Amino acid sequence: MIVARVKDRQLTSDIIPLIDTIYPWPHSLKHIRRLHKNDNHLDILLYPSSFVTPLEKTEFDKYFENETRLINIP
Repeated sequence: MIVARVKDRQLTSDIIPLIDTIYPWPHSLKHIRRLHKNDNHLDILLYPSSFVTPLEKTEFDKYFENETRLINIP
C-alpha cells in the first residue's frame, strides 16, 4: 500500500473514481481505499502500490504531494 497526502481536500472525491478505474478492488475491500484523515486541512489516502494499469505520473502530481510512503499490509 502507498500512503499519500492529497494536495487539496476537495480533490479527494475525484481521486476515488480514478483509483477505482485503475485498480478495481473487490467490493469487500473498498472501505480501505477510502480511508482518510483530516490533518491540517489535508487528506491522507491509502491506495494499492500495484495497479491493474499504472497510475500516470501526471495524474499522481495532479492529486498528491511528493511525499509518499510505502507500507506493508498483509
